[in-house]
This record gives sequence, C-alpha cells and structure tokens, in this order.
Amino acid sequence: MIVRSLVENRSIASNWQCAHGLSLYVETGMHRLLFDLGPGDSLINNSAEAGLDLADVDLVVLSHGHNDHGGGLGYFLEMNQHAPIFIRQHAFDHHYSLQPTGVQKDISLDNKLSGVHRFKIVDEILKLDEELLLFPTTLKTTKSPMKSNKNLFRMTEDGLKNDNFDHEQHLIVHIDHLDVLFSGCAHGGILNILEQAKLILGHYPHIVIGGFHLASTTGLKVIQTDIEALSKALIATNAKFYTCHCTGYDAYQLMKPLMKDQLDYFATGNLLLL
Repeated sequence: MIVRSLVENRSIASNWQCAHGLSLYVETGMHRLLFDLGPGDSLINNSAEAGLDLADVDLVVLSHGHNDHGGGLGYFLEMNQHAPIFIRQHAFDHHYSLQPTGVQKDISLDNKLSGVHRFKIVDEILKLDEELLLFPTTLKTTKSPMKSNKNLFRMTEDGLKNDNFDHEQHLIVHIDHLDVLFSGCAHGGILNILEQAKLILGHYPHIVIGGFHLASTTGLKVIQTDIEALSKALIATNAKFYTCHCTGYDAYQLMKPLMKDQLDYFATGNLLLL
C-alpha cells in the first residue's frame, strides 16, 4: 500500500506546492484513489511532480463539504472522466467559517458541480469491497469533539446554525493485517471517530492518517492541557498516527514529545509505504 500526501499546509521541498487543505493519494492492490482534493490546482501540479496520472484514479472520497478539501473538484473532473466520487448528502450545503474580523467566510464546495452524475451519496456505513469501507461522523457519542469547531456554521432554513457535520465521513482501508483510518479534519472529534472505527472493526485502527482540527488559518484553537489530554488518549489506542493540515504544526510540536514514535507529520510530498 502506498500513501502520498499531494496537498497539505507544509511541503518537504520547494518543488512541492503547499496549500491550506488536504489531498492524499492511496494505492492498494485493487485501487488508485484520492482521499480529498485540496483547495485548488495544487493537486494537479503535485500529481505531476509525483509522476501520477489523475486519469488513472478509480475513485475519490470527499471527507466533508469544505473547500479546502474539495476545492480542487473542478480541476479533477477535467482530468478524470470516469472515477466515482463518494460524498455525503449534505456535502454541497452552504458552510461558513467565522473569521476574527467577525465576517462569515463561505467555505462551501462549488455548488455548480453538485449535479455531476458521478457522485455517490453515502450516509451510512458502506463496505465498498474487501479493501474499502466508509462510515459517517456521528456526534451522538460520549466524547465531545474539540472546541475548535465553534467557529464553523451551516446555513439552514432558520439561518446560520452551528455545524453538526452531517457532511463528514471517514475511510478505512484494509490491507493484509493492517487497518488504516483516513480522516480529513476529524470535526466529529478524533476520539469519537476512533471509537466508531473500533465498533466497526472490533479493534482500533493500526494506522491513522489525517488532521485533528486543533488549529485553523487563524492559529491554535485549543489550550495545551487539552492537547496533553488528547495525546494521552491517542497513545492508549496503540495506533500509529500521521497527522497534518488542521492539526497545525504548533499543536504537532506540542504532541510529538508526548507521543514520540506514535506520531509523525505528513507534509506535501511525503510518501508512506505500508
């Protein structure tokens, strides 16, 4: 199994374009897939840098309906004419982020693309085949998601409401003896998502790749004691974590001394062979 970070906030070298967002290329025995598409055309440039032909991708998973994860959708559709794109029902709803200036910034996907026939709606646990399984975020758990969600909203018939992340989903890839969990931003709370994965698998995933939503473009969103508590809980799962994007590098630097070899950063250009 190959995992390549194609778009992330940081990069391993200047020849890789970084951007605030996420796109991961995953190659298995059966699939060449993309988990998220980044915020713009960085996906196109970095795919070429990696020697990947996006026309060979056979499926796409969009983790949620924010444009830093799906803003590259239009570019991808131009490059690939056949891959199904798995999304949740509310991925194309209008989503907003409250900025420090008090402005509600539109962070939605491009609604003009919502009618594309290749979208596959997923709103429950879906086993695609012996390798791939999708499951949705649910906030109906005993563990609370991180406080960093408080500036995220969705448009409803009654106006702006706090986002309930009914547009978020996660991917489990099963290869040989490994179960690998991919989670874009973990808006539902990485601990909640891990517990959901455990219910599905009967054990925690062996490897977890994705963001923990401890930061945003406006900086660190949680206090150090929260980060320490989260680190302790993650250590207890015995999983190996590769984090990126909305975890924030500052939070990663606080977590790394606590989690040691259980945590590494996964920047644009990084390659993981499993």
